[in-house]
Amino acid sequence: MAHSALLLATLLAFCALPTVDGKLQLCEVETGQSSIILDIEESRGSSVAQHTNPPELPISGDPNDDITLELVFPKGKPTFLLDGKSLRLIHPLDRDEENLSHIVFQITCMVRSTRRKRNIPIIVRVSDVNDNPPMFINTPYETTVPEVAHEIRPSADVAE
Repeated sequence: MAHSALLLATLLAFCALPTVDGKLQLCEVETGQSSIILDIEESRGSSVAQHTNPPELPISGDPNDDITLELVFPKGKPTFLLDGKSLRLIHPLDRDEENLSHIVFQITCMVRSTRRKRNIPIIVRVSDVNDNPPMFINTPYETTVPEVAHEIRPSADVAE
């Protein structure tokens, strides 16, 4: 019985360890999370030069030697290309026009030596750049403000 308990404890301890010799296993997310969250600004005009933050995907392994990475976009056309561990925009992002707050896709990571694959969800949050001037409807607005006012009250009604 004691031998079984020791064996079980050893197996559980081994399975709970995310590292081998103090290093992350290949294709593991370096933050310890099950998904990766990145940030990017919407494009200014037709620019596609902006980078994600962080600039590289936090996945353990070298994509030139140890692992292969492949982007999977389940909905619609791809937004990014892979350049090593960096994402590069294919087309400009317009948060306002596209009502775009985030982009969700997956990356498939495969360990070259074992052919073991892992799908990692990726969420890229798109932040707004103040690139659209405010638009006013039914302009100009006109009102009068008396010079001598005894009460504090609104001098004009503004409808939203």
